[in-house]
Amino acid sequence: MAEGTAEAVAELLHRGQQDGTFRSDLSVSWLVACCFALIHGCRNQVTTGRLAQEDAERVLASTIKDLVLRRKEET
Repeated sequence: MAEGTAEAVAELLHRGQQDGTFRSDLSVSWLVACCFALIHGCRNQVTTGRLAQEDAERVLASTIKDLVLRRKEET
């Protein structure tokens, strides 16, 4: 993963945690690692034909959204 890209994602996640948009029960570094793992996994699924190209963006966005957004029960 490109270091600048990871840093930008980390900054975004940190700001989101600070303003209460993103979950804070997991570390930023873990969330960054998970996001990039999901991106690579999605690419692999498309490449191997297990996920249709036209579905990839929707599936990936939905999964990352569920990963990072603060849960209602989190205070």
